[in-house]
Amino acid sequence: IYSRYVDGTQETLLLPGTGTEQSDTHLLPNPKSSVVALVSSRDGLRNESGSMTSSVYLLDTTTKQVEKIDTSSSERVRLIGWDGDTVVFVKTATNQLADKGSIQTIVAYDAAKKEVHEVATASNFTDVRLIKDAVYYVLPASDGSQSKGLTKASLNNNEKKVLLAKNIWAVYRITNDTLQISAEGDEWYEITLENGSIK
Repeated sequence: IYSRYVDGTQETLLLPGTGTEQSDTHLLPNPKSSVVALVSSRDGLRNESGSMTSSVYLLDTTTKQVEKIDTSSSERVRLIGWDGDTVVFVKTATNQLADKGSIQTIVAYDAAKKEVHEVATASNFTDVRLIKDAVYYVLPASDGSQSKGLTKASLNNNEKKVLLAKNIWAVYRITNDTLQISAEGDEWYEITLENGSIK
């Protein structure tokens, strides 16, 4: 991983490669600090079927220190966003874990406190968003283990609330505080996030 100024000058090596990185390696900078979240298979770990797995790291672009924050490797990891010192991501479990019934997990990691919190688990999330200090996620109707629809999970107090219990096709953020929802039956809804009102 390299850094350089926007004018192309002063290229600096921040983290050497290990030779096991896959094409799905990706970064998510924290807009309020010098830390970058990194998804990488740099450890060269594989699951029981021989597939390469990825992990989540924090890279300080000032000190060049790197910290692995997710101790369990996953087949796929998708970074969602930062809320202060907390980074949120979705990981897909390895086959061994999936056989126990948990396939996808939304994880929040507080870098300041070095605490990992599992926000939610499901066979599949069709949409996951971090807006302000809450995670909004959609469960499909096919996930019989939990209520379908759009759920809000607070990162501050772990409180969860189902905002719309419908079979949702798509979610659009049309303003900073408004989500537009396309649901089964050609139904459309607008949710105001500040107060949870639906119209």
